[in-house]
Amino acid sequence: MTRAISLCAAALLAFRPGGLAAQTPTDSLTLEQVVQLVLASHPAVQQATAGIAAADARVEERRSAYYPAVSAGGSAVRTAPVPNLTVPNVGSFSLTPRVTYVTAMQVHQTVWDFGRRSAAVALARAQGASASDNVALVRSDLAFRAIDAFYAVLFLRQSLAVQDDEIDALEQHLAVSRERARSGAVTDFDVLTTQVRVATARSQRIDVANQLEQREIELRELLGVSAQQPLPLKGAFTLTPVGRSGDSLASCRGNAH
Repeated sequence: MTRAISLCAAALLAFRPGGLAAQTPTDSLTLEQVVQLVLASHPAVQQATAGIAAADARVEERRSAYYPAVSAGGSAVRTAPVPNLTVPNVGSFSLTPRVTYVTAMQVHQTVWDFGRRSAAVALARAQGASASDNVALVRSDLAFRAIDAFYAVLFLRQSLAVQDDEIDALEQHLAVSRERARSGAVTDFDVLTTQVRVATARSQRIDVANQLEQREIELRELLGVSAQQPLPLKGAFTLTPVGRSGDSLASCRGNAH
């Protein structure tokens, strides 16, 4: 059974986000459509996908250490008063400029760092691979949660319908028991017993309804729809009987031994 569940999950994870991501579930949704909607629009998938982009940027950041670092600077010095030299019959000359400009450029290149840069790049790439694995893990977890919530809602809805039918049948039986008690055909004990069964069935219905509400809330959260949005699901539980012949049973017993 575990193998069957794993194969089912692997098949569902093969779906890619499509046009259903921008739609709201107005028609009956199958299990495949529910999983597609969850994987296409859930914030956890988008966050994990953004983690891959961040990891790629981190790799480029670590690789930048291989490039030279260039820096440039400049300064201006203003001299006041400016010293002058006066030559008779010639004129005055400034011994220094009023403003002195100084510019400089530096280039720094690391030749050897004992493998520090390569280790940093390798670590960043490993983090990128981990981010990719995280996306697959998040998608797998969401798919399993969607499958579980989908079938839980279907099962609980059918269970609620069964409880309603049981309550209706018990109430009819209670009415018959009361009529028979009035005519003296049965005692009041039979009426009390039926009333207890009705009360028990109603209590079980409340429990089923609460469980159904919780699982519907979980499914709506996965789909990203509001609490007022209906959840028309399409699916059924099918049982496939497995026939075993005497020879096959004997073969299985022999393999077990």
